[in-house]
Amino acid sequence: MNNIKSSVLDRLKIITKNKRMTIAELERKANVGHGTIRNWDKSLPSADKLYSVANVLGVSMEYIITGKDSLTDKIDIIAREIVGLDEEKLKIIVDLVKILR
Repeated sequence: MNNIKSSVLDRLKIITKNKRMTIAELERKANVGHGTIRNWDKSLPSADKLYSVANVLGVSMEYIITGKDSLTDKIDIIAREIVGLDEEKLKIIVDLVKILR
């Protein structure tokens, strides 16, 4: 359980850094109390606060908790299937994806 808590906070630090945002800015934008997110290494967040933070960051709650989401899983499946294909076949796949959109 403690590992999950610290990884949630660590993941949020990485996401906010990538978005050039501080944890304090995230707390303000998500309308959670000052210091709330930093305390998530000691206790798991409530669903409503996690939802607010996820919305501000543009990621899923699942991603914040696990580091994966259903999109990531789908991408992993596709990536495993296309390993080793030549350039011509990869171009066909890209063209097919464009058609299916």
